[in-house]
Amino acid sequence: MSNNEVLVTIGLPVFNGEATIQRALRALRNQTYENLEIIIGDNASDDRTEELCQIFEESEPRCTYVRSSINRGATENFSQLFRRSSGSLFMWMAADDELDPQFVESGVEYLRANPPVVLAVPRAHGFIPGRIEPVYTVEVNGLGRDVRGFRRVVRSYTRLPMTSIYGIFRSEVLRASNLMGPHVGTDVAFMQEIALRGPIETNPSQALNYHNRDRWNTAGEDIQIFGRGKARRVPGGAAFGLMADRVSRIWSLDDGPIRRGAMVGLILALEVRRIVFKVVTLVSGRFFSVSWHRRWVVSAYWRFLHPEGDFDVHDRAVFVDRFVLPRFGGNR
Repeated sequence: MSNNEVLVTIGLPVFNGEATIQRALRALRNQTYENLEIIIGDNASDDRTEELCQIFEESEPRCTYVRSSINRGATENFSQLFRRSSGSLFMWMAADDELDPQFVESGVEYLRANPPVVLAVPRAHGFIPGRIEPVYTVEVNGLGRDVRGFRRVVRSYTRLPMTSIYGIFRSEVLRASNLMGPHVGTDVAFMQEIALRGPIETNPSQALNYHNRDRWNTAGEDIQIFGRGKARRVPGGAAFGLMADRVSRIWSLDDGPIRRGAMVGLILALEVRRIVFKVVTLVSGRFFSVSWHRRWVVSAYWRFLHPEGDFDVHDRAVFVDRFVLPRFGGNR
C-alpha cells in the first residue's frame, strides 16, 4: 500500500462540462490515495460548470478552482494546469472520464517500484455515446524500458495512443519538456517528446473509462479547440505545423546533432509514408466505387496501420464505422 508521502497533482481542464463534471469530481474524491492537490482549470465555461466546481471546492480542501475570463484553448489550459502544480507527480484528467478508485494509488506504487519509467499509463476502455460496453481497450506496450534507439523513435510515431496523456507523469520530465502550444496536433508531438525522454509503460491496475465524442472533429473545430480560433497557422496547414513541432521537440533533446538529425530523418520518412497512404486513399476514392474504396481503406488499416499489441477491439464493425472510415477517408 502507498504511504501517501508523495504529493500528486491532478489537473482537470474543463470547458462547458456540466453534464459530466460531477462524475469526474466524485471519482477524484473517491481516490484511495489521499495526498492530492486538485486543480480545476475552467476555460471560461458559460454553463453551470463554474457553479458545480465552486461547490466541490468549498467541500474539498485539496481543491483549487481557477477560472479563466476568456477561453484560451484546450492545450493552453492543459499546460497552465501543470505550471500551477506543486506535486512531484502529475496527471491530467478529462472532465468526462472515469477513474478507478485505486487509480492514483496504483500509479504511485508503480512509479515508485519502477524508477526508470517516466509515465505510468492506464488500461483505457474506450466508449462511444449510446453504447454501454467499451468498443476497444488500449494499452501502451511498445515503449517500455526494453525499447531503445531508433526502434523507439519509430514506435513513438506509430504506437503511442493519445489516451496515454491521462497517465501519471513524473513532474521533472514535464518540466524538461516543451509542454503544449496553441496549434493543432501539439498534443501528439508533446506525447512523442515524452516517449523519447523516457520509458512509458502500462500499469494494468490503473483503469480508465475513456469517453470518445460521437465523431471526429472537423479541421475548423480543431482550430477552435486547440487555440480558440487563434491557433498558429503555418504554411502547409496543420500537417506541416505538426511536423515542425515534432522536429523542434526532437532538436531539444539531450542528444548529439548527428543522432538528432537521424531521428528527424526517420520521422520525415514516416511522415512521407503517411502522406503516400493518404494520397493513394484520395485517388482510389476519386476513381473507384464507394464500396470498393471502403474495402480498400479497411483492409489497408488492419494490415498496415492498426497497432497490434496495443489495441484490443471488442466490436470490430463499430470500430471501423466510428474510427477507421472517418479518419482514413473511407466515408465519402
